[in-house]
Order: sequence, then structure tokens, then C-alpha cells
Amino acid sequence: MLSTIPKQVSVKIKYVDETGDVIDEQIVSGLAGDLISHKPTVETDRLADEGYVIFNNELPQNARLMAEDSDQEKEYKVIISKQDLQTQQITVFYVDVPDNRLPIVKPSSGRIIDNRTQRLNVTEGQTYSNELWNFEDDGYELFKADKGALKGKYFAGSPEQQYYVYLTHQTTPLKKEHHVTRTIQITMPDKTQQVVTQEAIATRFGVHDEVLGSDIWQEWSKGVIPEYIPAPIAGYDAPTIPAEQIDENASDRNEKIVYTPQLAKILVKFIDQTGAELTSEELTGVTGKEFNYDPTPQIKSFEDEGYVLDENSFPADHHFAAGAQTYTITLKKLMAVTPHGNSETESSMEQIKSTDDDKTGNKKGIFAAFKGYFK
Repeated sequence: MLSTIPKQVSVKIKYVDETGDVIDEQIVSGLAGDLISHKPTVETDRLADEGYVIFNNELPQNARLMAEDSDQEKEYKVIISKQDLQTQQITVFYVDVPDNRLPIVKPSSGRIIDNRTQRLNVTEGQTYSNELWNFEDDGYELFKADKGALKGKYFAGSPEQQYYVYLTHQTTPLKKEHHVTRTIQITMPDKTQQVVTQEAIATRFGVHDEVLGSDIWQEWSKGVIPEYIPAPIAGYDAPTIPAEQIDENASDRNEKIVYTPQLAKILVKFIDQTGAELTSEELTGVTGKEFNYDPTPQIKSFEDEGYVLDENSFPADHHFAAGAQTYTITLKKLMAVTPHGNSETESSMEQIKSTDDDKTGNKKGIFAAFKGYFK
């Protein structure tokens, strides 16, 4: 029994417009008797997007590939026709947005720049692109733009589209400073002069608006000259210069500090070898002042009474030191005694003297102690 092998055949499908011009075509191949299966091409998709519809289709539904006697491919025509196309207006608005309305923006966030509004008429199915206004030349900078303001596509039946471009002003930072100097002249205890300089700055910030062409300033911020505390010196007072706020109208200023001496005291104590006070002398004055006191006459007076100088802490520098000072002068007394005996009336003398007689060298005081004994 003979078997029949299906023949390989193909058909051509042509897409033509109402005038007969071929817009697109495709060839479908297979075995005789197979269903003619064809898929839309990129070109047919594009035609559909442009508004073309099938007006007459010569390819019947469920048509099959048929073997022909001739070698020429069988052709089918699909006649397409373009509908009346609609147009849509695309409107692009430019919005001048103040900085205080950022970062969340909407059409009401600022002022519409009317003379820069763009209107595009787009045909149904058309992809469009839009060249934005060269706003940078007018001092603006882009903050945000809706996607459709740059490019998009119109679909049939869509309402009028409105897109927004949000612009802010280009600015250049500005700064003003007002410097104020405080000069402090300091008179030291030794009358020498020192100078200390302090400075404070009042500051104002602003911007130059490139759109408006004007400067916009904030309020002045005040500067502060810090407190000045002079170095402490024992026995002297010096005032502190307080901190001071300065504004844009303040001028340079001068201050003076003079170290003034504090009250000072000196107590000179004369004591004997037992620590008993013989006499004292109190001196009052101020730190650094020279005093006119010499303990020598008082020491001489005690020597005349039989005392010998033992220790003397009185300073050679006759100036008041800071605060209260005490200086001690110690004297020891020589005493005459009669020894116990049963044969003679002679008297002897016990001499009480310090171990440092050689240091004092005060022979005159010793002889004074014996005065009246040798008669």
C-alpha cells in the first residue's frame, strides 16, 4: 500500500492599505493541510499603534496550507485602513517655587511663569519628546520635573495632559562682618604697662538672587567680647572686665586695669629666751610700700638692760609684703648671782649666754651686764 507524504508549501500574507500600497508582508510555511498560523509583527504592532484597523481580510478563519499545481506561492491580502486620528494637547507649566515651600512641591507651591508655558499638540498614538525652556540662563535651576514634561505618548481617549516643571532660584552666598576691637591697658604693680587686645565679630549672612538680581539678607547676629580676668598677683587687686555683646553699630573701645595694693601689716615681736614677749611694734601700710622702721634702737635699749641679741628675723628689705607678716627678735639676758660659801664675801657671777656668743660679737652688751657689780 502506498503512503502519501504531505508536500511542503508556503503562503504569502500581504498587508495593504486602501490604495493598494503594500505596508507589510510575511511568509508562512508548513506542510500541506496544516493550519495557516501567523503572528503580528513589529510592523503590524506599529500600524495598530498608529490607528490602523483591518478593513477587509481575504484570509479565511481556520485556513489551511494547500498544495498548488504551480510553484508560485498563494497570496492572501489583508486590507487595512486608518481611522480618523485624534489629537491631544500636552501642556507643560513652569512653577517658580520659593525655598520655604521645599521639598514637597505641587502646582500650588509657587507661581506659574505664564510666559514660559509650553503647549504641544500630539496625535493619537504618537510618542513625543519636549525640549525644556533654557531656564538656567534666566537664573533658575531645576528642582523637579514631571516625567511627562520631557517625553511621553498619547493614547486614544486620554484626557488633556498637564505636566509641571518646578524651578528654584540660583543664589550666590553673601556674608558681611563688622569687627570691634577692645584694647585693655594694664598697669602692673611695678608700674610697667601691658596691652591686651580682644576682638568680636557681628555677622550677617545673605544670598544674591540671580532671578531677582537683588541681595536678600538675614538679621545680624551679635558678637561677644569675652570676659577678661587679669592674672592674680598676691597682695594686689585688679578689676575684671566683663563680657560684652556688640552689634553692627558698635565701635572700638578702650579699657584700663590698674593693680592696686591691698592692706598689709607687720608685727615685730621682741621676746626673751623663754618665749615671753618683751614688747611689740605693729606697722600698717599697703603691699609694696616702703616702711620707715628700724628695730636697732629698741634692741639697743634692751642691751642696756642686760640683754644680748640672739636671733633677728627682721628683713633687710623694708617694703610691705602681701598680707600680714610677723618678725621675731629674740634676746637673752645675762644675770649676776652670788655663790653659796662660808669663808669669803667674794661674789662670783654666773653668766647666762647663748651658744652663739661668737656670732653676735656684742661685747658691749656683756659689759653692760656687769655695770654696778665692780665698784
